[in-house]
Amino acid sequence: MCQYAGGVKTSSAHVADRVAGGLERTPLQTSDGVAFVYVGEADHVDVVVMEDRFPEVGPLRRIQGSDVWYIEVPLDPDGTIEYKLAVSRGGKRRLILDPTNPERSNAPFGSNSIASGPEYRPPIWLAETDPAGTIEPYAIESSVWGHERTHRIFIPHDSVESEPWPLLVLHDGPEYVRYAGFKACLDWLIGMGQIPPMAVLLHQPHARNEEYVGNPLHSRHLFEEVLPAVSSDWDIGPVYAGGASLGAVASLSAAHEAPGAFEGLMLQSGSFVSALGGPFRRGPVLRPVTEMLPGWIDKADRLPERLVFSCGTYDGLVEDHRTLIPALSDRHGGVSYQEINAGHHWRCWRDALESDLSALLQSA
Repeated sequence: MCQYAGGVKTSSAHVADRVAGGLERTPLQTSDGVAFVYVGEADHVDVVVMEDRFPEVGPLRRIQGSDVWYIEVPLDPDGTIEYKLAVSRGGKRRLILDPTNPERSNAPFGSNSIASGPEYRPPIWLAETDPAGTIEPYAIESSVWGHERTHRIFIPHDSVESEPWPLLVLHDGPEYVRYAGFKACLDWLIGMGQIPPMAVLLHQPHARNEEYVGNPLHSRHLFEEVLPAVSSDWDIGPVYAGGASLGAVASLSAAHEAPGAFEGLMLQSGSFVSALGGPFRRGPVLRPVTEMLPGWIDKADRLPERLVFSCGTYDGLVEDHRTLIPALSDRHGGVSYQEINAGHHWRCWRDALESDLSALLQSA
């Protein structure tokens, strides 16, 4: 979490005084958000916010007679956003991380700086320092795909004797571990008794944009190869599935194709779009989703008993969720939904993990 200095309304004089006194870290906290500050020679400075639905941020203003630039931006008290600074000088524009903000995202496509409201608190389980469960490679020779597929599997601590274990098939599972602290969250939840000891198949696709959009080969690999293999190696109880973005699509699609296979689904910021194009650049990769979505809603009785949805309020998909959830709830009694003041990224999914997993596995 960013540590801001002072909850006051900033002014050019206030910012200049802070810089003169040795500005240690930014953004600065204001009475209703944050103030971005850049110190250096430039012709123009912008804040580039990575969240789709976050209000547009204007250019930073230069304090007269100085190389100090700043702008105040409203931000939800518990909100968090990712951003970069766009610094233009001599006709050249470059995107940089905020040099006085040490808070950085951990993401597969490069790091961003992070700004958070004063009431934002990171998950307490991030401080988990006592590893419990283990993760190991799990290779399966796949006739469906025509080659070996190597996933990973999480096994709870050796001292745990409460078998059979529930099994979660987590799409993009290795990325959840690397970018969302999934293992620390799982160890903590199991250790605190909030969820039962469980195994997790950390599914790793080869061609994600093809496999996770309702591809029947993906479902065949799960139901004909992965689940039988795991069940033969361990004593497995109820099975769940989940994922984020396209991983949520893969989970819902597989569950629809095999009614009764899963007890519940954890669907984080699912790419459940009803139309392509628009302001959020929904390209042809999502066309299968637009074609399948009406059937998922109309035949909601084919879906598992428990459907746990979450999405970021700054995510371009949140309006789709606000349409989908009521439509599903009219036909299905086990739908839960929460929104996080964040965007479409691993930090949002990380922050929703504790409550989403707890809701998914209640009474498991």
